[in-house]
Amino acid sequence: MALRRCSACGTKHLASTMCPACCGSVAQAQPNDPRDAQIRELQAQVRTLTEERDELQQLFDLQHTRTLEADAEYIAAHPRETLYTPDLGELIRWLREDRDRLRAEVERLQIVIDGACCELGAFCPDMATHFRTQAEGGVT
Repeated sequence: MALRRCSACGTKHLASTMCPACCGSVAQAQPNDPRDAQIRELQAQVRTLTEERDELQQLFDLQHTRTLEADAEYIAAHPRETLYTPDLGELIRWLREDRDRLRAEVERLQIVIDGACCELGAFCPDMATHFRTQAEGGVT
């Protein structure tokens, strides 16, 4: 194998390789070297894999941030368990149970509000339906 001199820094190294002495300047290659195509293909693969890695790292970082936020919510809801944080599966289960509890509370409050509107004659978002039902002799 022939040694080539890097055009950027003057260091000698193998032809068709990245110069180890400077910031990746490519040495002057021998014309029609069959390894040039392989090197370009490998460099393209490295770029593709680097981009994929960077995307996955961003996703991991986002998931980690969200998990820390959910952990903080769990700790706030369980102040006596300050030395304990749940694993991801338990955290998801707790968040789903909390969501279900909140949905049930919203439904319960909606029933109370609907009843108060009709009984007290207060503003009701669906007042026309309530008046029509009451006029027909029904109960809402």
